[in-house]
Amino acid sequence: MNDAVIAIAIDAQGQKWFGTSGGVSCFDGTTWRRYTTKDGLASNMVWAIAIDGQGRKWFGTDDGGVSCYDGTTWRTYTTKDGLVRGTVRAIAIDAEGRKWFGTGNGLSCFDGTTWRTWTTNDFLAANAVWSIAVDRDGSVWVGTTSGVSHIVLEDEKP
Repeated sequence: MNDAVIAIAIDAQGQKWFGTSGGVSCFDGTTWRRYTTKDGLASNMVWAIAIDGQGRKWFGTDDGGVSCYDGTTWRTYTTKDGLVRGTVRAIAIDAEGRKWFGTGNGLSCFDGTTWRTWTTNDFLAANAVWSIAVDRDGSVWVGTTSGVSHIVLEDEKP
């Protein structure tokens, strides 16, 4: 496995997940496991990791899209599914379970059924998204190469 660790996440069982330029490693406290494109990962370059409420691991990859691993099965989402670009450098999951993906061409959101995208044509300070955070009120904060953008979904307003 590659020594350059780019992303880290810890699941509910305490397993540590490490994204590198050579795939994903998982350490359960005793044993190391490695996952690559041979296992189902979209690309061996992993920029971001997030874990949803069902324990699924979401991996943002370099030009391969987003891979989701439920512990048994891999599923990859790409531009053909609705992702705005295949390189995903940031992932956040909100309280409603929506997955937010930051790419070099904008921000994509996936609620499990529907995809939605925002770019500079909508409100983003820049299309290159490097970080995403969701606050306790459900607002999404998006870090771009030209500053911060803030999203409050219209259907979430009281």
